[in-house]
Amino acid sequence: MPDQDLLTKLCRLCGIETRYLDFWGQERRVPEATQRALLAAMGLPMQDPEALRAAFQAREEHPWRRLLAPVQVVSDPGPGVSVSLHLPKRHAGAPCRWTLTEEGSSRFVGEFRPQDLPLQAEREIDGDWVGRYVLRLPHQVIC
Repeated sequence: MPDQDLLTKLCRLCGIETRYLDFWGQERRVPEATQRALLAAMGLPMQDPEALRAAFQAREEHPWRRLLAPVQVVSDPGPGVSVSLHLPKRHAGAPCRWTLTEEGSSRFVGEFRPQDLPLQAEREIDGDWVGRYVLRLPHQVIC
């Protein structure tokens, strides 16, 4: 992957726009030096292509290394709320329990086996296959 393509993808992963519309409505590209400076300000190593590749891989794998996102905001639950879980596929048959405690101290509990949930995606992380499973919360949790 060329260095600029990798830089653009890393910017996207970090929430940095690489294009914008100027005052006259013309699309402009953020200069590479500015992209690198913003990434460096975020603490990412930008000194050479190998460091750029390593930073990209680490950022791309980060969500897969967490069981679930630290925050999930739901403004309109619609037919229900789903939570994505990242679990090693080798443990997909193990029973799991969850507890959700609301701000008002209401508690909800449930059980599942990852193998019984929809598998949204999978990825190899450090030689282990990790699955992104979708847990649909019961209706009473979101009412």
